[in-house]
Amino acid sequence: MDLTEDVIRSYKTSAVIEDFGEKINSVCYSDDGSFLVCSSDDDRITLFDSIVGQVTLKLPSKRYGAEHVTYTHSIHGVLHASRRGGDDAVRYLNVKEYKYIRCFSGHTKKITGIIMSPLDDTFMTLSDDRTLKLWDLKQRDCVGSVEMPNRPIGTFDPEGVVFAIGYKDTLKFFDLRAYEKGPFCTSLVPRETSCDWAGMKISNNGAKLLIYTNASIIRVMDAFTGAPLLTLSGHLNNKGIPLEASFSTDSNYVFSGSVDGKVHCWNADTGSKVPFVSYEHPGPLQCIKMSPKYHSFATACTILVNAVRYLNVKEYKYIRCFSGHTKKITGIIMSPLDDTFMTLSDDRTLKLWDLKQRDCIGSVEMPNRPIGTFDPEGVVFAIGYKDTLKFFDLRAYEKGHLNNKGIPLEASFSTDSNYVFSGSVDGKVHCWNADTGSKVPFVSYEHPGPLQCIKMSPKYHSFATACTILCIWHPDLNSY
Repeated sequence: MDLTEDVIRSYKTSAVIEDFGEKINSVCYSDDGSFLVCSSDDDRITLFDSIVGQVTLKLPSKRYGAEHVTYTHSIHGVLHASRRGGDDAVRYLNVKEYKYIRCFSGHTKKITGIIMSPLDDTFMTLSDDRTLKLWDLKQRDCVGSVEMPNRPIGTFDPEGVVFAIGYKDTLKFFDLRAYEKGPFCTSLVPRETSCDWAGMKISNNGAKLLIYTNASIIRVMDAFTGAPLLTLSGHLNNKGIPLEASFSTDSNYVFSGSVDGKVHCWNADTGSKVPFVSYEHPGPLQCIKMSPKYHSFATACTILVNAVRYLNVKEYKYIRCFSGHTKKITGIIMSPLDDTFMTLSDDRTLKLWDLKQRDCIGSVEMPNRPIGTFDPEGVVFAIGYKDTLKFFDLRAYEKGHLNNKGIPLEASFSTDSNYVFSGSVDGKVHCWNADTGSKVPFVSYEHPGPLQCIKMSPKYHSFATACTILCIWHPDLNSY
């Protein structure tokens, strides 16, 4: 099947994997496009089956951290750099046996890129020490080094016989078999005054080269001469972070991430934008990799820890991610009236949301961590903290005021509003008359631990309690 604009417009996400506590910093496909590997800032290397979209292996890398992860020509071998300060080496990992094969050291500053040759076991590394080094998987020592005046970016051509280096406003092309003689072609490019070059790639047909930056600019150039061809823009980058871009498998299109979490696409010949309805990632989309064999691609960002996710349980598919809190979420309460819901957090805020949109529709800040709820009509909400209760009209909340173990013990009104039920540290359910406050004698099942959760049925005289087990309670109708 040829990749056309109609095909691009039909793209949809086949899998969304939300299994990362921190930013995904690099992604790479295996040579046959069947597998993906990624590294993340939570010190983990994760492998996926890219066809079915499932995690196949999780490998911790607590000692070294991991970034710039790259497949070798074997699905069992990956290279990665360290995230630890002062460790400027590349490690060769057998993921099947979870065993390091070799460590390649020689750089004196942080490694900024690892690129595998498409031809053989040669690979290049780029570093803040202003060098590009060449290595062979079969030996520990560096097999070649090129020094630049500034931090370089680089890549191999699709045949693996030429490599390109870029820095500031200069592109140099080297024959891998005789790189010691210097570049066979040097090209000066209009200098970027508002951004830095972040990386480069050559299209699969070898005709074009792109340079992506830490701004809303992508340069497309002639891969033989380095002559500028196109400047692609229209994607958001107001944070000055590197946004990876990639050629499509057939070399006819360019895809890029953006700060707004969307994928953007351009025609690589004309530079015109291709209309594309993208899945909205919950954070800046910094990684994008095209499959080497199929018309598919992978994108990655940060799946935020302090976020609420809206899940379709029938299709096992996430519909939306709501992010905005800066600390742990302590409660989610749905409005009884409509699609509004509130979240409570250790960041001392109550936020209001609508299921149909991603952004927060309202926020109330408190002096301490709040608790809160809606009234049964869904028009008033209450917030409590320490010794204070505040009641707000949801339609105009901006205008007015709105246990021996010290653990939260949830309490709930009965369905008819006449009684209050609560859990306890002793694992029992307790009950009071909501008008008089008098205790109602109640023989409770004793849970094996502190009973912190209790919820009343909205329709029946029944309720559920939970600790390490879940109990459902109904009246004994034989007693009446």
